Amino acid sequence: SLSLSLSLSVCLCLSVCLSLSVCLLTAELGDDVTLKCNVTNKGNIIVVEWTRPDLHPEYVFLYRDGRSYPDKQNPSFKERVKLEKTDIRDGDVSLILENVKTTDSGTYECRVFQRGTNSKKKRNTDSIRTIKLKVYQKGESVKSRLKWILFSHHLPDC
Repeated sequence: SLSLSLSLSVCLCLSVCLSLSVCLLTAELGDDVTLKCNVTNKGNIIVVEWTRPDLHPEYVFLYRDGRSYPDKQNPSFKERVKLEKTDIRDGDVSLILENVKTTDSGTYECRVFQRGTNSKKKRNTDSIRTIKLKVYQKGESVKSRLKWILFSHHLPDC
């Protein structure tokens, strides 16, 4: 029915980010999506890595010592990604992926390296966030969307 279709669409579009390590995010072709990632231990962030391990090179976005390195990123993400905030001192290193394509579907990992508070030694927080993104064609059937959600039912929404 129409009401089921509308409520399912609203459910698919919600993106409430929980502080769990893996979550699901869905988007329609051409949308801009925000891949949420926050460091709870705020401090001197020296490196932010957003990767897709299945790609070569795997970098979606690389930030080191105050600047991004677009020459290190996978060419398919050139000029389509940026940090949500320019000032990341509050620990928010969320990434905006613009104009998503179906080939953007996959697993994204966020890693943050911080300088220790009492020494110059780096501290690796390892993979602090993993997001499974699924991009749908506009107008793709509710049935195929529901199938993917049911297949991945054990993971929370992002």
